[in-house]
Amino acid sequence: MQNDLKMGKTLRLYQAFQIFFSLLLWVPVFFEYQQRMGVSTSDIFKIQSFYYLAFCIFELPTGWAADRWGYRTCMIWGAFVLVLANSSAGAWTSMWGFLFHFTGVALARSLISGASSAYLYALLSQVSATDRYAEIEGRARAWGLAARMLGWASVGWMMQWQVRLPYVLTAGFALLAGLCAVLLPRIEESHLKRKILSGIGWRDLFRVVVAFRYSSALLLASLQGLALFVLSRLCMVNLFQPILLGKGVATVSHGFWMSVLTLFEATGSAYPRAWVPTGWLLSRANLLWGMTLVFGVSVVGMAMGNAAAALISLCVFSWATGVAYPVQKQAMNEAITENLELAPFRALVLSCESLFDRAICAGIAAGMGYWIESGRLSDFLVIAGSLTLCFALLGMATIGVRKLNFLRRI
Repeated sequence: MQNDLKMGKTLRLYQAFQIFFSLLLWVPVFFEYQQRMGVSTSDIFKIQSFYYLAFCIFELPTGWAADRWGYRTCMIWGAFVLVLANSSAGAWTSMWGFLFHFTGVALARSLISGASSAYLYALLSQVSATDRYAEIEGRARAWGLAARMLGWASVGWMMQWQVRLPYVLTAGFALLAGLCAVLLPRIEESHLKRKILSGIGWRDLFRVVVAFRYSSALLLASLQGLALFVLSRLCMVNLFQPILLGKGVATVSHGFWMSVLTLFEATGSAYPRAWVPTGWLLSRANLLWGMTLVFGVSVVGMAMGNAAAALISLCVFSWATGVAYPVQKQAMNEAITENLELAPFRALVLSCESLFDRAICAGIAAGMGYWIESGRLSDFLVIAGSLTLCFALLGMATIGVRKLNFLRRI
């Protein structure tokens, strides 16, 4: 009973960390905020491109650091780096200031991207409850999304009252996340102890990258995560305001609409098991392909419809993201566990997957200024949605052929 109470307290602290760390109040309005500060649209997307490039630089070293010095330690550092990054955005409002701000956010999120997921999975493995990972991760994410929903609903009015207030409050929430991470217990895994005693070499970075090609389950989960992350990041962050502005939706309501989308995402994320019934047709892997198909259709809908159709498409897209995210993370962790050579480097592998995602985002964000300034954002969305549809249909067709061959052998 005492162990159950202790585990419950730890999980609540983990949830609180995820809530406060992810509570970036400025997300719905950063595009206009930077424009008000005199930064051009082209420069805004150049900063975004460098932001993703910074992730590519930070992801592997921070994943290595998490495996070497502990998941909890990197979570603590990530939170306090986020405090500094958000504090700088209110004080240094030139292009270089925003570049510093986003570089700091990239470093902070890199520090926790592999570490937090690895911490939860390692924690659950101590009590033989890893099958609950998707449920607990999804619930933590849902609470974080609910908190964002409340904050984003008022951020438009908040910005009108005091333009820098969203950044100041975000820095305060990041500080609370750091305090939660400090209170989390250390993970006492035997393999982690051995690694700390013996040390992890930099050659392990290359070992992990090469290992992706030899694990089909890991590679498949990474590709599905690629479609999930890239599209959700572009549509829900980078292009959220340009899409709504292009459809004639007033800026003051952008925070409200992002809250609505967040509610749909939280609904999908809170109960991911409800969307993964048993049976071959709706197994976890096939569900991810189905959600990828939904992503493609939704993105095309954002481009081709009016304001109402775009908002409905964004809602469907958000729900699919909520369903897919914790399921994909569990698929990744299970694929790592099955590979005994990679299991000791869980945070590093998860960071490696995140690096692939950010690298694609960096390349796309670099050219987004051209598409928006030339009035061709809808064309870009149609192309992105169509490619995603083709990817999903190819994956589902491959699974169908394998199933048909299996039935024939029977």
